[in-house]
Amino acid sequence: MAYNQENGFKFEEAINNYFMLVEKYPESKNRAPALYNAANALENLQRYEEAAKQYLRFAEMFPNHEKAPYTFYKSIIAYEKAKDYNNMIKTAEKFINKYYKDPKQGGTIVELTFKIGETYEKMKNIKLAKQYYDRTISEFEKRKLPPGNNKPAYLVAKCEFMKAEELFEKYEKIKIGGTQNTKKLKEQLNEKAKWNLKVEEAYANIAKYLVGEWILAAMYKIGYAKQRFAESFYEAPIPKELKTEEEQIVYKSSLAEFAAPIEDAAIALYEKARKKAIELKVVNEWTKKTLESLNKLSPNKYPLMKDPINIVTEDFIAMNSFDKITPIEMLRDEAIKPVEKIEEKPPKKTVPDGSQDSKKEAKKESGSKVDSDEETDKKSKPQEEKKEEPKKPQSEPKKDTGKIDEE
Repeated sequence: MAYNQENGFKFEEAINNYFMLVEKYPESKNRAPALYNAANALENLQRYEEAAKQYLRFAEMFPNHEKAPYTFYKSIIAYEKAKDYNNMIKTAEKFINKYYKDPKQGGTIVELTFKIGETYEKMKNIKLAKQYYDRTISEFEKRKLPPGNNKPAYLVAKCEFMKAEELFEKYEKIKIGGTQNTKKLKEQLNEKAKWNLKVEEAYANIAKYLVGEWILAAMYKIGYAKQRFAESFYEAPIPKELKTEEEQIVYKSSLAEFAAPIEDAAIALYEKARKKAIELKVVNEWTKKTLESLNKLSPNKYPLMKDPINIVTEDFIAMNSFDKITPIEMLRDEAIKPVEKIEEKPPKKTVPDGSQDSKKEAKKESGSKVDSDEETDKKSKPQEEKKEEPKKPQSEPKKDTGKIDEE
């Protein structure tokens, strides 16, 4: 009855009847389905706090049921939807402790570890958030979970990317210039180059997870780190002791000489990222940034194109389920082949009645012998000779009666 009420959108009545079955019929084989359906109905009504409690109740009442781990997980998601972050973290920790040794729950444990970190970040507790992001990576590696098209791999790649971003921020703070002292300038260059290498290694480490979105993000950032290295020469402050414009120009020019080869290296890295995007058939924010950077460094070779019209499409798995395919004309690597010319047959000529061609056609249809072209030419010669004779003066035109005159 409760099931029929739920199908009839009488959710409140259905929930009450599900609970009545659970409470009054302890021996019924339908207790577990009834409690699950009640929790699910509460979630559909957006009563997330109540739903979370009932999902958790299911997991505790029926610990050996095949849906027990799933309802435990659902209670965490319901608390998250309710923005009850404390209970969400508490319940997630309970799940991890309960199923930690269950190999079937390895992926879920990685996901929940990430969720705890993400929740701490929402609560502005960055220190704890970073700890859980690090634990996410270690849990993934400890359990030897597979890379590629799966949620745990996606989340771990994201954690690695965030760690690399922290290094990038430190790298950006290292400045070049502001001094004429060759020794100091050399020290600055060496320090910047050392950090550039650290940043590149951190982003390159993401590739092992085989997640398309984060591979492209990392490749873009490696190119961008090199680009920022080159730009740091142009942005270098001029030493105070250089007063004249000529001295300042000479100083800037000498630094620009260092920047040119680094810019070329950045272009080469961006080009690799562009080709990888074509290979993966992915267009996202990182491919767009890659093209914008290429355009900035080499506008003639890499002109920007207008964004394609957004068309609602289904998700398409390229390297993972989070990648979406959009038109990739802007990333075309090979030249567009010209359309092959199609030879059309000349249209059939329409000939007036009484002409030689029409007579031939008539003979063909009746089965009579058709004269050859030579014979036809001979017959037509006298007529042609006649045409050469001077024309007689024309008489007054006849009135058009709509009839064909007989010869």
